[in-house]
Formats: sequence, C-alpha cells, structure tokens
Amino acid sequence: MGNPANTGVQLGHDGQRGTLQHFTHFEYVDAKSLTSIETKQQQLQPVLSHQLGTLVDRVQNTGHKHSLKTLGTNHACVLAYVRLSMSLQTNSEASIVKYGDMREQLIGLRAKMISRLFLTLLLFCGISHATASEVTSYLQEMAQEFVLGQLDIPLDAQAQVQAASIDERLPLSRCEQHLTISFPAKMEVRRNTTVYLKCEEDKPWDLYLPVRVSIQKPYVTVSAPVAKGDILSEGMLTLAYQDQTLIRGDYLSDPTPLIGVRSKRELKPGQPIRLTQVCVVCKGDQVTLSAENSSMQIKTMARALQDGSFGDMIRLVNIRSGKTVQGKVSAVGAVVVTF
Repeated sequence: MGNPANTGVQLGHDGQRGTLQHFTHFEYVDAKSLTSIETKQQQLQPVLSHQLGTLVDRVQNTGHKHSLKTLGTNHACVLAYVRLSMSLQTNSEASIVKYGDMREQLIGLRAKMISRLFLTLLLFCGISHATASEVTSYLQEMAQEFVLGQLDIPLDAQAQVQAASIDERLPLSRCEQHLTISFPAKMEVRRNTTVYLKCEEDKPWDLYLPVRVSIQKPYVTVSAPVAKGDILSEGMLTLAYQDQTLIRGDYLSDPTPLIGVRSKRELKPGQPIRLTQVCVVCKGDQVTLSAENSSMQIKTMARALQDGSFGDMIRLVNIRSGKTVQGKVSAVGAVVVTF
C-alpha cells in the first residue's frame, strides 16, 4: 500500500493498520486474483470494524501523541473516513493506470470498498455517539431528580430544574450501582447551584455539574387582548406561570375575584393583571354598601364617587340619604363600612 497524503494526523501505528492495509490493497492485481481479493476483503469486514474503532479512539484520545485534543467523536469518525478513503484512492489510482485492461472492474471494486468503509464507520460512530449521549442524559436526569428532592415547593407553584450539558468526551459511565450525588460543602439550593456526582465503580470518576433552579408561581392573565373599559368574564381569564423572582407587584393567583371587574387600560396575554390596571368598583357604579359590626349588618345602595380596587378606601354617596361616606372595596359591586 502506498503512502497516503498527509492529513496532519497519524491514525494508529503500523502494527494496528495491517487489516486496513489488506482491506484497501490493490498492488499486483491480475484478472485471476481480483475475485479472491474482494472475497478476502469481505472476510476482513468484522476485523475492520474493530480496527476503525481503534483508529477513531487514537484520533480522539488526548493522551496519544498524534491525537487532536479538540476533536469529538463525530470529528474523529469523519477524519478517519477521509484518511482511509484517501489511502484507498491513492493506491487504486496507481493500479487502475497499471492494469488498464481491468479499469472498469477496478473502479467498481474501489467504489464498493469506499461504500463499506462509510457504512462501517457510520455504524461504529453512531453507536459510540449514542452511548455517550445516553450516559450524559442519564447523569443530567439523576442530578435534576436529586435537586428536586431537596426543594420545598409551595402547593400552588411549579419547579423547573435544568442541569447543564455534559461534555460527551469525558470518560463517564452510567454508574447505576455506586453513584452518589450531593451538594458541595456548605452549599444550599439556590437559583444557580452545583451538585457533586461521584462514581465508585471499577473506573471511578467525579464531576461538578451546574444546575439551574426556577420556582414558577401562578398569576392571572388574559387569554386574548382586552381593550380599555371591557368587563372581564371567566372565559377571558387564564393562569400562567413565571419565575417568582420576575413577578413583582400587586397580582392575583386566583382568577375568580377578577370576574366582573373593568379594565382601566389595555391588557395583553401573558402579562400579569395588576390591581392598578382594573377597577373592582368604578366611578359612577351603583354598589351595595354594607354597614356592619360584630353584632349587626345594615345594607343600602350607594354610588361610587371614585375608582377602587380590592382593599381601597373610596368615597360614596348613599342613594337614599344623600350623605357621603367612606368605605373599603371588598368585591365587585360591594363596599363595606365598619362602625
């Protein structure tokens, strides 16, 4: 086998390239041996799979003197395929020129061999990548479950926990039997936290993995845009969730009290409805005015002289007596006076 073009990376050493040399061998081809060469290459196919795995590992292994430290599994597979294809191309071209009367047969054989190289590398690299991906996904899930178990989540809230991605080039195993997960010393769960994973099997490893935690609190919003002055109905209201650190101000987590209130400005879907954006009792509304103490309650009708939301003190005029009084807004169309 002739010397292939230099690609900047040596794939393994000479003792480990023997099978691959046989697989791409074209020298001294004659018509009688053409069929036996192809048969020999088919027999070497299982050995080739192992050899390709070794070559890809050589390219990817940072401890090898000819490796590229920045290459992942996929890049190593591609580089191995290019390297081998160039070797096959170089040697077969020389043979095709030398044995011109067998040109079509040699070109066909070369095409078959390149296809075999591609399919074998595709299978090997696909399995290698899937295995690494499955391991990292499993470890991420275990870290997330651990953090979830440490959270004190309010009954009306939801928790979102997302572990950072793990470099698939790291020599990690699933470690299902002897995997321990903990927080580093003196660390508690917070928005950006870190967990410590340790494997104590035959090939031990440990890893610090960042995890992002978000406590999502419910808030009432509208399901479609609402214009200023519209009265909110049950069908116009819905619940949404947002990180509790991002929700500030006077908002509600229960839509029921907002049924029947009037919007004081345009309301948009996805945005919390603030109590300052609606009037529970609006200026000019006729409301029920309740005068009550610990032993009795008197109700009459009054007209609001100003807007008010839940808990606001507003001025009203008693429709029957014409007197102006102050009361606290308790619900839609209801104001309470304590005496």
